[in-house]
Amino acid sequence: MKECNYDAIYPERVGAKKTISLKSIGMNQTELHVLSLRKEGERAVLFFSYETLVAAQIGYSRYRTEEYFSVTTSEHINRWLAGRDAEMIPQEKLELLLVVG
Repeated sequence: MKECNYDAIYPERVGAKKTISLKSIGMNQTELHVLSLRKEGERAVLFFSYETLVAAQIGYSRYRTEEYFSVTTSEHINRWLAGRDAEMIPQEKLELLLVVG
């Protein structure tokens, strides 16, 4: 199998700053770190329990789903927030953070 030369496909990305990274923080708990392309220096962290987006931090603001999934997912969210306040928002609104474009 031939290896892809991404530098040839995306020459404008050569040496570009990494804008997204994935971090497993526990069993069935994952953070997706995103550097905003809209607002210089703003970071977003999206928190997933199992494969579901359930909370997020954008800049200094935190959000959590108002939908109940399970005892374990609720524990994951509470542990991730670590006692910090978060605005409860509808799951559909939280999932809009995953829309690209």
